[in-house]
Amino acid sequence: MTRILVAAVPVPSHAATMRRIAADLAERGHDVTFVSGVEYREPAEKAGLTFVPLQGIAGSPAWREEEVLAGRVALPPGPEQLNYDFMKLFYEPVPDQHATLQRILAEQPDTPTVVITDQSFMGHWAVQLGAPGTRPAAVIGVGTIPLSLNSVDTAPFGLG
Repeated sequence: MTRILVAAVPVPSHAATMRRIAADLAERGHDVTFVSGVEYREPAEKAGLTFVPLQGIAGSPAWREEEVLAGRVALPPGPEQLNYDFMKLFYEPVPDQHATLQRILAEQPDTPTVVITDQSFMGHWAVQLGAPGTRPAAVIGVGTIPLSLNSVDTAPFGLG
């Protein structure tokens, strides 16, 4: 039987969306493991999911909030702060995301595994791009960025 790993960065809107997808797949009878920050263990287990916490700095941006905000305040608002946020919250955790996925995949190396991630979780890319490690049978990316539908004059979030 194929197992499914659903992984989300530990940001509330990302984790909640991916947890709903994981719960639906589990309700349909799939073997689903939810991977995110430790603060999402209880909601995942309440939804009937197996839960594995992300290790290291990938585990929770909230743990790094003081560190991240300290460097952010020195930057002017706008693109520089946005770039800083992406680096600290989404890119720097990638090695720990990758290590967590590799550890889970190594537990059952002969079981085909599909990895489903939100667009900000990039820990699967190293193996997809040729780094050594266990490669999942498939990777599916899910976009969770909300569309700004309020006005024809407003670009979608992050694109304006």
